[in-house]
Amino acid sequence: MSIENNIGNKQIFVGPGNWTPPADTLTNDSSRILLQGVDPLPPHNYTGFNTPSFNWMLSAANSYHPDASKGWTVGYYHLGPTRAAGSLSMPDLRCFSMAAVAYYDSTGALVEELEEEFAFTVESTIAPVPVAVSEIKSVSAFEAAVKTQMLTHVRGKGAGTVFIDGLRWNSQYDALPTYVSHAGGPAIDAWPNTNRVYTLGAERFVTGSALMQAPISVRANTTGATISEINITNGRRLFRRFLPKAEAFTKTLLLDGYVHANYVLTAVDSAGRKAFGTPLRTWKPGPRSVVFCGDQYVGHCFRAFLNRLNGHRYSQCQRLRERWHAARARAGGTAFHLGSDTRR
Repeated sequence: MSIENNIGNKQIFVGPGNWTPPADTLTNDSSRILLQGVDPLPPHNYTGFNTPSFNWMLSAANSYHPDASKGWTVGYYHLGPTRAAGSLSMPDLRCFSMAAVAYYDSTGALVEELEEEFAFTVESTIAPVPVAVSEIKSVSAFEAAVKTQMLTHVRGKGAGTVFIDGLRWNSQYDALPTYVSHAGGPAIDAWPNTNRVYTLGAERFVTGSALMQAPISVRANTTGATISEINITNGRRLFRRFLPKAEAFTKTLLLDGYVHANYVLTAVDSAGRKAFGTPLRTWKPGPRSVVFCGDQYVGHCFRAFLNRLNGHRYSQCQRLRERWHAARARAGGTAFHLGSDTRR
């Protein structure tokens, strides 16, 4: 199901389970999801408090079952610059699992491809599952889309378990084997999901085995094509680059599993077609950074620093850190107080 919410974002609810929105999660006319509560005085402002829709969407995290008979998830699409005024961009979203990095309208035209926005959003604690969304209204349109558009791929056991294997809610314990690729583009056959190094009291001197093996397997998916480039990025930062110029590339990286990172693998073939997907996620349970099953938004700061409803941009936290380090440097690196201003 596709439906707009009351701030203009387009949401999708996918899965074999019962995901019919309850009445109290909808606006008065039942036409939209009531994402943000409306202040009756005046009626065009928002209260900033969660509505019942928040807990209802979050319940999708525990809705699936291994037998694939039930379960559903929450996603967003049309998140680029042409989205509705007042709606949230991908890095600002919260309490969801999948995000459309490519969106095609009902004519088959590409509305947006959001690889850069996805890389920015990956700098959160839990990255969303990247998918391609296309408005299909006929069999012929479906056939054309498969041949020309960006597609969602799931590495799974079979057609009957596609949702459970790669489209379910992506929680703090997951990094689903899902990627998007241009039609005929590279295939990502292996890129691991989640690695966690347990520690005692989150202390680095009592960490367990931190060695993380990260196997890579990528191949060209069109006769005559080769894999020209493979980039692994941690958010927007380049981490590794390979230039195989071969039909297939396999390698096992030996990485430090203790370091918190979200590594996205992007493969490009000789025709310029791309494939990238859910990142390899490595994190250490027990650190000060909060991680919970609705955490797919960028950055964590104290509530006093929030400048947006239902999430805020990573850049706000980044600026605060930069100002702090600059002030500390001016003070000679010694401890100091910011002052008595209670607003800080």
